[in-house]
Amino acid sequence: KLIIWNIFNADFETSANRLRAHYPIEKKRHSRVRIAIPDEPLPDGRLYAVLPSDTRLSLPFHIDADFFPSSDRKRIDLETGYQAEWNKAAIEAAARAVAYNLKRLPDMLGHVGLWRFIEQLDATRQATERGTQNAVFAAFWREVAPLLTRATIVRTSAGGWIEPAKARLLESQAEQDAQPFLERLGIPVVHPDLRPFFGLMRQSEIGVPLLSVDDVVEGLTRVKMVSGIPIAEAPAGLRDSSSWNLLWKALDAIQNRRPQSQETISSSWRKIQLASLAVSQDKRVYRPSELFRGDKKTREVFLQVTWLHSSIGDGSIPGNCVPEFGLLEALEYLESERDELEVAGQLGQLDVVGLFRWLEHNRAHTELSVEERRRLLSLPLYPHGDKLLPLEQLFLPSNFEDPVSVANVLDIQVLGVTRDFLRSLGVAELTFANYV
Repeated sequence: KLIIWNIFNADFETSANRLRAHYPIEKKRHSRVRIAIPDEPLPDGRLYAVLPSDTRLSLPFHIDADFFPSSDRKRIDLETGYQAEWNKAAIEAAARAVAYNLKRLPDMLGHVGLWRFIEQLDATRQATERGTQNAVFAAFWREVAPLLTRATIVRTSAGGWIEPAKARLLESQAEQDAQPFLERLGIPVVHPDLRPFFGLMRQSEIGVPLLSVDDVVEGLTRVKMVSGIPIAEAPAGLRDSSSWNLLWKALDAIQNRRPQSQETISSSWRKIQLASLAVSQDKRVYRPSELFRGDKKTREVFLQVTWLHSSIGDGSIPGNCVPEFGLLEALEYLESERDELEVAGQLGQLDVVGLFRWLEHNRAHTELSVEERRRLLSLPLYPHGDKLLPLEQLFLPSNFEDPVSVANVLDIQVLGVTRDFLRSLGVAELTFANYV
């Protein structure tokens, strides 16, 4: 394949004049520098003084200048004396030229080639710190590094070029699996070809952020993922449960990422609970805070509650963000549906036995306060003729008999629960004292 060489030109005339003023440097020795960068990766470069020298670089380009050679004329002198000072001035000018032309590199090298180029500049800087490369070659990283955060050097999976701070790196495999979904949310994901440069991109001089919960929540808002929308009517690419499952796994991975402060984790949980990203039993998208988890029996008793889809477990997102429907939740729900309860009772549509058996079963797991028991007793739940009566107006049967049948005595068989349960709620037994 034909290699295309891109030439950057530089000059160190000011430094050259200063050196000529102090040292016997002939005027015909010029201060022009050329940097030759191929469009294919170059594992190492050379210093040229018209002809190639034996001085090799860990940099991905060649540098040509009017260098002073070493005494054996095979290498470029970088050790001592004004000759080395002249040669280093030429190399520093080359570094400034590379930095000046940084914006041209993406088109010249492509996204992978560009990041190999940046990687080699950083590797050279590290080599100078170890003492395996002359310190002057650190000038390339020193000149280029301050420009990287503001340069459009990151290729996204959607094909655009953006600044590092605007791109998002996917750290875990779960995040990578969710990439198509994330793209649909308009999140600028770093191109997967650039994953080998993950560590380099995370360096402080570049600072590409990791994908965050905020990014996902903002993306859902951006595509107008509103609460209550059927999955079938969601934006394109967000209409199948398998895609949502990938997103949930990605969010799990983000939340389990370490190290993270407890404050960050807690803040992320709050944002997840308020984002439309959980799927209900009727296949609509809701905020986790708008749904409840419950077993099959619970869902059958409370048909009108908006339930999390039964296929979603409670050990991961969104299941672990959705509250479980227990006795206190049932109490609040029944209070909010008081008018509807009476209508259902009149129409014979209230499963009284199922409701009370559920209450008795869950009473064993939840201790109600005196006030909560009072609230439960005030609800119209017991069928009495064509209406529902609250338990506070009823009595448990006892040895005392109502001679004129004016007391409301409940039939325990109708409710399908034990006397002990009703007594624990505070339902009184019919006695002479409370009869009169």
